[in-house]
Amino acid sequence: MYKCDLCHDRIEKGLIPACVEACEKRLGAKKPLFFGKKDQMLKRAHERAKEINGFIYGEEENGGTGTLYVSRVPFDKIDVKLREAKSSLPMGRIENPLRDVNEWAKGFFIGPIISALGAIGLALYRRGRKENANAETKDIEEDPSQGNKEDE
Repeated sequence: MYKCDLCHDRIEKGLIPACVEACEKRLGAKKPLFFGKKDQMLKRAHERAKEINGFIYGEEENGGTGTLYVSRVPFDKIDVKLREAKSSLPMGRIENPLRDVNEWAKGFFIGPIISALGAIGLALYRRGRKENANAETKDIEEDPSQGNKEDE
């Protein structure tokens, strides 16, 4: 799923994705894969879900996905079983190679923001120190007796 681009090059040529074409050639009318405009696919998914008393995933999840799934089993139950299967693996969970890339990429976004906030903080700190120094100098100039006390 991570590498699938739905055969973008084929779609640009007016063809359907290769998996849908192969599925149709192999299974004919019993094929489980379809490709088309979203409204057509939603209509087909609802018809199929009604036919099998099933559930649709992808219509509302994540704001609506580009891929719809129809299942006889509710997707929350499938998720529970997948989580159980992951916990029985030797490593304890299935690794998503994109997770590491995304974490690494966040550094390119977060790093400059932290640097900018640090620079702003340093500028404000120095400005405050300069204002305090100017205020002390002004106080000494206004009250010459304080200058003499320091000389003693």
